[in-house]
Amino acid sequence: MMKKFLAVLLVMVFHLIDANAQCDEFPIPETNKYSVATKSFWSNWYVQAGVNVAIQNPYGTDFFTENWHDGRTYGLELAVGKWFTPGFGVAVKGLWNNGLLYHAFRNTDHLADYTPNCEMGGFYSFVLEPRFNIVNMIGGYSETRTWNLILITRAGWLHRYDNTADGPLIGAGFGSTWKLSPRCNVYVEALYNCAAKNYWGFTSADSDDRWDVWNGFVNASVGLQFDLGKKENLGWAKAVKLEDYEALADEACDKLAKLRKQLKDEQDENARLRDLLAKQPKKPAAAGSVMASIAVSVFFDLNSSEIRSQKDHINIEAIAEAAKKSGCKILISGSADSDTGSSVWNQKLSESRCNSVADELVKLGVERSNIEIRAKGGVHEIDPYVLNRRVVLELK
Repeated sequence: MMKKFLAVLLVMVFHLIDANAQCDEFPIPETNKYSVATKSFWSNWYVQAGVNVAIQNPYGTDFFTENWHDGRTYGLELAVGKWFTPGFGVAVKGLWNNGLLYHAFRNTDHLADYTPNCEMGGFYSFVLEPRFNIVNMIGGYSETRTWNLILITRAGWLHRYDNTADGPLIGAGFGSTWKLSPRCNVYVEALYNCAAKNYWGFTSADSDDRWDVWNGFVNASVGLQFDLGKKENLGWAKAVKLEDYEALADEACDKLAKLRKQLKDEQDENARLRDLLAKQPKKPAAAGSVMASIAVSVFFDLNSSEIRSQKDHINIEAIAEAAKKSGCKILISGSADSDTGSSVWNQKLSESRCNSVADELVKLGVERSNIEIRAKGGVHEIDPYVLNRRVVLELK
């Protein structure tokens, strides 16, 4: 009778393990590369810091000959931005070009025929930049991608130092980022900008109607981009179609219902056997009897010594009752799986698991002197390796 009772208990243990294993068999729905899960407002923020050069064209002369020498300024830029989706984001940027250094970086000796105002300094500007990640929009988001191509548009306000002129600014161009680490990227950008005529402060009679409204300059920059926030707020999580999740949930519910019914049947059988055991004469088991061969396993989660399963509590209670009725001692052999953790940690973990079970036996009325503990450390005695995270209780 006792053998049958404990055999049923062991069957319940391994059915629970089988239930966990079956949960791992559920298929993972295929994700959509163009869809991502919604994240909080504080996700995917970044800052940029870099240097830039601007080639200005105040007189409508040849851009890549005279103006490379006549109209260039150097400066710094700082931006704060956020990606709202993998394909669309917005940045706010401030640019400062060498207005206080005047001619420090340029040769203007040959400009006597033109007004000197445009050559006497640089500018500062503040712009709002809607940004479009072309790679993510066309190819879909990938968390392993190390580079991106970005279309940048720009609108803002510009102030020139030499003639204290102000005016609106618009522009467009391209940028690219290259990942150096999970949080750091190198960025390169090039934009063509248009500024209103009052920005230039013309006094030369050589200017004509072509330049009465807008004039342009090229702006190129390079720098570092740092992603902000917690690690879980970086990047995007791939989205799964709702119908795929619903199908997975239905399948899981069906399997769970079958497992619950099976467990209920085993619990009913266990209760019946317990009633039969209670009616047996209370005699101490003779030495060498079947009681000495009883063994029950209690299984644990990774890096845990907590007895979490109600079924494991029932198993321990059964061993405690059998030991008290038979007068046998209880041997507790604890182990961890050698496939994870160091040998030192696994030894401590196996000891902790033994003590956890021993404490439970004492609560059930077993004398501490009748409990023997053997901590085995990390082992690989059975497959799969996760089943080595256990304590075995034996009567001796």
